[in-house]
Amino acid sequence: MIELAGLSKRFGAVTAVDEVTLTVDAGETMVLLGTSGCGKTTTLRMINRLVVPSAGTVRVAGRDAAATDPVALRRKIGYMIQGVGLFPHRTVEENILTVPRLIGWGTAESRRRLHQLTEIVNLEPALLPRLPHELSGGQRQRAGLARALAADPPIVLMDEPFGALDPLTRQQVRREFLRVESLVNKTIVLVTHDTAEAVELGSRICLMAKGRIEQVGAPAELLFRPRTPFVEDFFAAGRLQLEWMAVRMAELPGAGRLHGEGLGSLTVAEALARLERTDEAAFNAVLKEFFAHRRKRAGGPAEAAP
Repeated sequence: MIELAGLSKRFGAVTAVDEVTLTVDAGETMVLLGTSGCGKTTTLRMINRLVVPSAGTVRVAGRDAAATDPVALRRKIGYMIQGVGLFPHRTVEENILTVPRLIGWGTAESRRRLHQLTEIVNLEPALLPRLPHELSGGQRQRAGLARALAADPPIVLMDEPFGALDPLTRQQVRREFLRVESLVNKTIVLVTHDTAEAVELGSRICLMAKGRIEQVGAPAELLFRPRTPFVEDFFAAGRLQLEWMAVRMAELPGAGRLHGEGLGSLTVAEALARLERTDEAAFNAVLKEFFAHRRKRAGGPAEAAP
């Protein structure tokens, strides 16, 4: 769906992105992860041509982005930034319907979509006539997500979408994000510096440093089989909790007897949280199986570099 080949961006003598080659498959959530200044946001902004590459190519749905009208390209890509970026002097409703109206949707079609979106992102209809400054941080986040999804784009780009929220609201909105049905089959590229957010939301993670890719893979691959010392060090803080978030109960064959209790689709972290106060024996069984799985993963054969 999205192909980056030899993508670079220089700002004067500074190389912000250095020959990044990456493929984002249709329907997956690719997280661009790294510290400030690693090039992740610049990479994201080159996908929808908000930043023009110095070298390399971007292909979106098989078409060269450089040969596509930038306005037409952006109208087919949902975009959500840190702080949401709602127009301050437009109501929530006007903000959400910006793109549908730009591409010529009629009033009836726009109203139907607006009603769908309030349900999809759990936004109270009573908030629609308000201005953005009259909303809480979580409400603005939901309004921003609704605007990004308004025209039902196949691709959604998100730049630190939860970064401006307090930790409790951030966790709540992140969990709601996972339940938004309209995002299930979309191709999402999400920028963050938050390791827990990356592990929780990403189908795959692209860890960047100094404008280059350090490693790409499923969250568990980066956690259990880091390819470079940088990757290992990056996840060192809170590694065990991150591993609990990355491994699902279905991956623990020895815990199979617990799957009948509805735990099979949960992550180990979710299962432990459920069992902590209800079933001490099952809680300990999950821990035992997880650590056996952890030893096996860490001792397995190294995977080839992407």
